[in-house]
Amino acid sequence: MRVVMLGPYPQDESTILGGVEAVVSCLLKHLAPLPDLELHLISCREGLASPGAREAGWTHHVLPRQRGGRLTFHRAERRSIVALLRQLQRPVFHAKKGERSAQIGAALLVVGKLVERLQIRHARDSGARSLHGLTRLEQVGAHYRLFDGHSPINEQTEALRDALAAALLAEGIKLPVVIGNRNWHPFTIDALRQIADSGGRRVLTLITAAYSSYSGCRQYRDDIAAQVHTLGVPLQVDYVRSYFNTAGFVAANVDAVVAAFRQLAAAGAPTTELVFVTHSIPTLMEAASGTARPATYSAQHMEVARLVSAGVSAVLGRELPWRLVYCSRSGPPHSPWLGPDVNEAIVELARAGRTAVLLAPIGFICDHMEVCLLYTSPSPRDRTRSRMPSSA
Repeated sequence: MRVVMLGPYPQDESTILGGVEAVVSCLLKHLAPLPDLELHLISCREGLASPGAREAGWTHHVLPRQRGGRLTFHRAERRSIVALLRQLQRPVFHAKKGERSAQIGAALLVVGKLVERLQIRHARDSGARSLHGLTRLEQVGAHYRLFDGHSPINEQTEALRDALAAALLAEGIKLPVVIGNRNWHPFTIDALRQIADSGGRRVLTLITAAYSSYSGCRQYRDDIAAQVHTLGVPLQVDYVRSYFNTAGFVAANVDAVVAAFRQLAAAGAPTTELVFVTHSIPTLMEAASGTARPATYSAQHMEVARLVSAGVSAVLGRELPWRLVYCSRSGPPHSPWLGPDVNEAIVELARAGRTAVLLAPIGFICDHMEVCLLYTSPSPRDRTRSRMPSSA
């Protein structure tokens, strides 16, 4: 497997400048000895460039950079990075992305099909760090390869954009509707620049995450605020409120669940357990999500699950047993996240005598890799243990 990283590397290993250089050095130290791993590091440095110097177990590509901030790449530098990444054709990469390093992530993400952070656990001794997550990288890479490295989220977001523009036009509102992504092109800063260049000065932002939490709300607001500052254009940015409990969002989920139940009934499927699924978050983020509003992230989902279940029961004419579970837990094992996990719940239901389960992904507004993989096919291990058919 080929792994490519982008980050600074100390010119003198005895003098490490900053935490990013320390993390990159630690990653190289732990990854280089692994068998069957071709490791590359791309650095940008003022002065002489290197086409690919072979180090101890890895190759260092040094590209020339212009004068300026250490974490911000100029356009020419990004082009050279993208060209090298295409040449290397890597299946997996790791990028350090901090407050001032959005351009680093952008340079990688433009040509990447997979992003997964390697988790670093900091020991008491700042010089001793251990590496977690390489196995997770391989697993996620395998997931993408099942779908030719492609997620449907871009096409579905474009369809949402077109439908929203058409609905606004039907109401006599003629406004440009553009897409800006935080982790993939077209990036948010490009969308904001497009609006500013066309003369726009007010922006209404719809975040495609229905629930309130740091990852689903404030992180996007913080990023957009920083990007507006970077552009230097006086844009006023307003936001549509979190819409998890709006009538339209609930009704759309009711319709989807009812249609799935009817499809299963027509196929002669046995009585099905209704399981609502959403993305897990760290418990610390869960606690913080309730400080500025009456309901935490999990409470918001419980309310939607209750409303959807009630709506489905009213249509089908019977009460439905249901539960809320979580998926996509990541990070180091010692960091607590919300549970129970969807696969653990399926096994528990099977042991309780249930023979079928309907997974309703209420935490997502459109399909992407997690929905395609996790909801349409539980893990082979858990499918074998539970021997339970599922539908999504």
